[in-house]
Amino acid sequence: MDVIIEVSNTLTVSNPSPEMIAWCNKHLVIPNPEYAKRVRMHKWVGNIPSKLYLYEQRGNTLVLPFGTLRNLPESITQDSYFLSTFGTPVEVDYGEDVPLYPYQEEAVESVLRAKYGILQSPAGSGKTQMGIALVKRFGVRALWLTHTLDLLNQSKARAEQYMSKSLLGTITGGKVNPLIGSAGVSAVPMAARVSQKVGAEADPTNFLLMHAMGPNVAGVIGTAVAAGTFMAIFGVF
Repeated sequence: MDVIIEVSNTLTVSNPSPEMIAWCNKHLVIPNPEYAKRVRMHKWVGNIPSKLYLYEQRGNTLVLPFGTLRNLPESITQDSYFLSTFGTPVEVDYGEDVPLYPYQEEAVESVLRAKYGILQSPAGSGKTQMGIALVKRFGVRALWLTHTLDLLNQSKARAEQYMSKSLLGTITGGKVNPLIGSAGVSAVPMAARVSQKVGAEADPTNFLLMHAMGPNVAGVIGTAVAAGTFMAIFGVF
């Protein structure tokens, strides 16, 4: 049977070949650091798995991270049939390129060669500048996300220096419920306390602290797992 790979935010592989399954077991199964830590410290491991599987197997279907698309060997892809749920990107002429420092140029070129991934760069290194340069060089419509209105305005003002204002716009302009996702980060307990404060300002009868502490603690765990997974799959530029 033909191997069918549906490309969306994940890769859904129908009728995977034995070679595909073997490749997943070799490249998408990693040691669980929490398990190794407990063994090293002679602690009880309980139900903690010794390995982490970065893919799912649902009957005769595999679900792989999108980032593995570029890593699949030719021996697998050449005999596979690809389906994509993505529409054709809308091309945009953003005008001239953005000036970059040599280290920024190197980072931007790395992302361009990879076509997608995560650009990790320290504070003050010019991530906004590099992001705008990437948007212009890819030459297609882009969605720019920020978690504060100040960052939104700052990013938009910087972009307006290098492209026509008619190409830029905002979707919400900051008009969102500030408590949505506010505690789901690894800043413990400050994020939960801020959620309580903001909720109480809107309604003094709101008592959200203990409700917010749940996702707040989960954010610590999720951040570590997500960061490790992304770095393992996409690498670090």
